[in-house]
Amino acid sequence: MGFNTEFQMANLCTLGEQRRTYLLYKRWSQAGVWTLVGSIFVASVWVSLFATGRVTLGGVPYVSWMRLWQDHTAREAYWGGDRPVLYERLDDLGIAYELKQYYRDRISDPVELDQHIHQILYDRTQYVGNDYTVEAGRLTLKTRRADAALITGLEPPRVAIPPVQSAP
Repeated sequence: MGFNTEFQMANLCTLGEQRRTYLLYKRWSQAGVWTLVGSIFVASVWVSLFATGRVTLGGVPYVSWMRLWQDHTAREAYWGGDRPVLYERLDDLGIAYELKQYYRDRISDPVELDQHIHQILYDRTQYVGNDYTVEAGRLTLKTRRADAALITGLEPPRVAIPPVQSAP
């Protein structure tokens, strides 16, 4: 197939370039659609994980973080460094209780659970409970283990005393 004029040759080249451009556009638009669909899917998975409390931020469930950040006094105390007010607000909002409920099925020992919750609060807010001391960034319990059970609201284990038998 020969070309009679330069015009026919230039026109054919332009059509070929147009076809290549169209195919490239079609390929990229399909990739854009799949990227959008994938992004929406990933975003919806993360939203559902955050909303159901499966995801934590620094060991604190997302729901607890949101309650803390929605409280104006707690937010101002956190950013302002007013630790006593922050601790009071954390207690009023029941954040420590929520943390205990969240970790209760993962940590069965109540003393370890209490220490874990206090460690999370210390890591985030530098809060040190009355029954703990700080050693190299880790909280340690001041009292014995049986006394520590009283801190968590549980009584220490009681030893069963056998009944006294009378002499025959």
